[in-house]
Amino acid sequence: MWTRNCLFLLMLVVPLLEGCSDSGAVPMVTAQGKVDAPDALKLAGLAVQFLPTGEMPAGTSVYGVLNDDGSFQLRTKDDETQVPVGQYRVVIAFNPEKEFDASDPAGDLPVYESVKGLPPAYTMYPETPWTAEVTENGTNNFQLEMKTSRKRRNRD
Repeated sequence: MWTRNCLFLLMLVVPLLEGCSDSGAVPMVTAQGKVDAPDALKLAGLAVQFLPTGEMPAGTSVYGVLNDDGSFQLRTKDDETQVPVGQYRVVIAFNPEKEFDASDPAGDLPVYESVKGLPPAYTMYPETPWTAEVTENGTNNFQLEMKTSRKRRNRD
């Protein structure tokens, strides 16, 4: 009798547990890349921020801190080394891991003004030419090429 009651309870509970699965969750994967910028631009210590363009869980924040060679490993604000699959626009931003220093006079400057020669378009969401798609089965190794315009000299 006890065995029959346990089996009956299991038959009721197991279907309920299936409803509790995380089947609607966005898949998470590893992703990395490199920013190819002119040598004169000192981007090490800044970050690339991947801003979702589609449906994402609230508060999704994906970024990678730039190394001396421009390489980065994407992570989330919770320091997860896996990031959500999806479509993104990519911008150069301040490193979210660094504490803001209110005494630094450059602290109030936008990113493009704090790095001499950095084109503003690469720091602004609507203007950035960079887009990326993090996929569940792809390599997710992003090569972001920065193009800078050179001022032409007037020749008389």
